[in-house]
Formats: sequence, structure tokens, C-alpha cells
Amino acid sequence: MTSSTLKNCHRFPLWATFTITLVVLVFVAIYAFGVLTIQAVQRFSKELMDQNNVLVVAQSIAQFPETLPDHYTYRLGASITPEQVKKWFGFPAKSAPSAHELKEGYNILALESTDDDQQVIIVSTPQEEPKPADELLRSAFNQGVSPGASTVHFNSVKTKGTQTIAGHEMPYIVGRLESGNGKPIEGMIACLTLKDPNRAIIVYGLQKIGGDYDLAETLDLLKSIKAF
Repeated sequence: MTSSTLKNCHRFPLWATFTITLVVLVFVAIYAFGVLTIQAVQRFSKELMDQNNVLVVAQSIAQFPETLPDHYTYRLGASITPEQVKKWFGFPAKSAPSAHELKEGYNILALESTDDDQQVIIVSTPQEEPKPADELLRSAFNQGVSPGASTVHFNSVKTKGTQTIAGHEMPYIVGRLESGNGKPIEGMIACLTLKDPNRAIIVYGLQKIGGDYDLAETLDLLKSIKAF
């Protein structure tokens, strides 16, 4: 067998080389993405609990008073904007988004009453066109409440009403929720829509210790808002 024949026998097919290279690149990409994702989650979690950041998120949603009503404290908060996501993944980004950019983004704020363990979550989401608050309320009511990793759904309506918060009409529903441990629990959902920029504010309330939902306590918190 000549040397040229040996070279032809041992030459690796081009398609096989390409396939192996592609597989290696995919594994490297998955590994790199996994590392970036872990780092992003770590940065996000740190920011979520940082009280200075929580205050910025709160003011991006609404003008809360410097001192919250009795027993309420900020628990966590996050603003999700393209610049924030780039920062979490370690890509070049602005040092800090402007107040207007934060207001236009997706914001979530959690507060808790140290008196009775009532939890209130306020979500601000951008909208291309504002929808009626009662339409948003029906949709949010059907979707249920996510106090943690799981979602609990309403199984009955206890009361309905409307309150004026900082000059905006806010319809709400208080009802009973399905509980995974069989313990009766009550919650509240409220919605309002805003312009300039167009966004929706959805308020989720949960009486974590069970019993009747203390609506008056939640309304005291919301009525302390000066403006959106």
C-alpha cells in the first residue's frame, strides 16, 4: 500500500469533522449560557433584596410616602428593562436606567404587614394601548395569585367594589382561594390603568395566616400613594 493510499484511508471525512465541531460548539455555547444564566440569577437575586433598589422600584411604580402606613414594610422589588437584563448577564449596559425607562418597564414590588402577615404584591406592566381596568381585573382574577413557586386560584367571590387611588378608579375583588394544604385562605386582586406611559397596575393581596381578608388594611396602604 502506497503512502498516498494510507493518507486517503486515514483522512477524516469532511462531514464528520463538521458534525463534531458543531457538537463541540453547541456544548460550549450551552455551558457558557449556563454560566451566564447562573451569574444573572445571582445578580438579580441580590438586587431583588437590596433595600436601596427596592425603594427605586417603589418610586418607579408610584409615589409612596417616605413612611409606610403602620406595620407595612418593603420586602423585595425588581425593575425589568432591557438595560437591566444586559447588566445581569454581564453585557455592557448603562450604569443605571433613567426614571422614565424604569417606569416604562416591568416592575414588581412586594410589601408585608408585620402585624398580621398580610402580603401585598404590586405589579406595573407596560401596555401598547390601555385596556379597561375591569377587563384586566377579570383576566387577573381568572389567572389567580402566585405568592411563591405555585399559583393559587380563586374559587369564589366574597365582595366586589371600586376605590379611588391617587385620582384613578380601581376596581377590586376579594375572594376565597384554593389552598394546597386545605386551609381556607382569602385574597384580593385590584387593577387600574394609567397613561403617559401606558401601563397597568395590578395589586395582589394575600392573607397568609388565613381568616378574613383585611381589606381596610390594604386600602390604607394604597390610599397613602400620592400619585402614579
